[in-house]
Amino acid sequence: MIISKIFNNAMEGSVPTPEKLLKQMIAVEKDYLEKVWEGISTNREYIYTLKTIAESEENIYKKLKPKKINVARAIKNLEGMGLLFKSETKGYYLSDPLLKYWILKH
Repeated sequence: MIISKIFNNAMEGSVPTPEKLLKQMIAVEKDYLEKVWEGISTNREYIYTLKTIAESEENIYKKLKPKKINVARAIKNLEGMGLLFKSETKGYYLSDPLLKYWILKH
């Protein structure tokens, strides 16, 4: 749906701004994003871990230690859900950039 809108706009010589495109993507994926958030929002470890990873690429263990979060367990489970990936150079990151945006806004 959104791709066809973008394609039609491009064919007409009008490409949406990044902000408008992001709003369209959020509108299209809203059900998915809400479902994912609902699934993780009941687990304190998941929420803190995902928010910390979304906010920065710094050492998440150090940031979450004061909150007494079992980071290793949360990461293992979130990787198993397909929400996190690990890069050898950057560490952990969210698998879906749109979900990252959603988490940062909520």
